Amino acid sequence: MSLTIYVIDRGGDKEKTFKSLEGLGATIVEKPSTVSVSGLNNCETDWYMIIFTDEHLQPILVKALPEFMDSGYDYFRFYRLMDNGENSRYFLNPRLFRKEVILNRHGEPSSDYIGIDILDGYIEHHDNIY
Repeated sequence: MSLTIYVIDRGGDKEKTFKSLEGLGATIVEKPSTVSVSGLNNCETDWYMIIFTDEHLQPILVKALPEFMDSGYDYFRFYRLMDNGENSRYFLNPRLFRKEVILNRHGEPSSDYIGIDILDGYIEHHDNIY
């Protein structure tokens, strides 16, 4: 399965973001912070993913992505981990989508699509501070 990853600028360490995406064989497209997520499905690949420049993928999640894309689901929600050293917070965000899935302005797919929550690793905030 082919994949386009949209890396949206939100500050942070871009190199860490890009390093976490190595080995996926994906098309990487940088976007400004002002991009509308509702038009990101206009890609030439079967799947697209959204990540921000202040985040990175855990290696276990990178390893599992090809298996997710071979399943029958339309999109996947990943847990985003933020940790300040004393407390951890988790946010559930849809981030990986079949090309056919169109997002609303808040980054959510319509209820016409079938999604699932992924527990195999996290998207982590670089600084793990909230």
